[in-house]
Amino acid sequence: MGEEIKVVPFSIKSALAELQAAGESLETAFAKEINGENVLEMVDKINEMQQTYEAILTSYKTLLKNNADETGVAIDSFVENEKVIADAIQFIK
Repeated sequence: MGEEIKVVPFSIKSALAELQAAGESLETAFAKEINGENVLEMVDKINEMQQTYEAILTSYKTLLKNNADETGVAIDSFVENEKVIADAIQFIK
């Protein structure tokens, strides 16, 4: 347990920014619907699946953004706490 945990906020925030950019670039929209003269149950099922898939991808993008934002906040808090502890140690010396 004597190992030091090193946190490099810039590297983490850079990785989070890349993750957010990748998430935002996900395409969540398909062709509106498959239309045509044919009325088949399969076409209805495909359209339903597309709508479900779009909803899932949109939820995923939202969760990804929220998690990245919260991770950024946690890193900022960690860095601030480390600074307070380091200042307290210096004060005790």
